[in-house]
Amino acid sequence: VTNLDGGMMSWAAAGRPVIADDDRVPHIS
Repeated sequence: VTNLDGGMMSWAAAGRPVIADDDRVPHIS
């Protein structure tokens, strides 16, 4: 995942928990 926001959207759309992106703060959907 390159873009954190885009990654969050992608994981959320997949119905999966959003994992940490490049050691950034992890977000759980």
